[in-house]
Amino acid sequence: MAQAAVFPDAQLVALALLRASAIPEAAAATYGTIPPDVLGDDFPGVPYVTVTVATTDTSWHPYRETVTLQLTAWESSEARAKRLVQVARAVLVSHAEDDSVSSISAGRRGPLSATDPDSGLPMAFADVDVRLLPEVLWPLRARAKPEPAPLPGASSTLKEEPSWLTMF
Repeated sequence: MAQAAVFPDAQLVALALLRASAIPEAAAATYGTIPPDVLGDDFPGVPYVTVTVATTDTSWHPYRETVTLQLTAWESSEARAKRLVQVARAVLVSHAEDDSVSSISAGRRGPLSATDPDSGLPMAFADVDVRLLPEVLWPLRARAKPEPAPLPGASSTLKEEPSWLTMF
């Protein structure tokens, strides 16, 4: 039986986990999805971490979706930014399976540090792979095959058993 399903938003799942962290370094940061140069005057200051979707793959398995998220941290120095992105990744990777997440693992990139060319702030980034479980909306039933139309002039029911059936 086929099912109609949707996957949770990986960005929202990751942001909720990071914002709920009890680790002091992670709890001290502000989390969002918009980089500092776009925020302009609304930028809350450092430490700041963005969570953005890098890639999404649902082709390898029909009941799971893998989303690669990029974590980018801005801090007062590149060393502190690298440390913050490592802590944020550790918070996510240590998350146990639940109703929406099968697992979270370290991605292929990072942590790498640099200076943000747009804002001039020290930054670092790393990836995580989030494997999501579907939310089943409803089961779909297979459609019943329509009965073929009777041939013109043919009887739709047998009135008596053919004589050749009694031979076996």
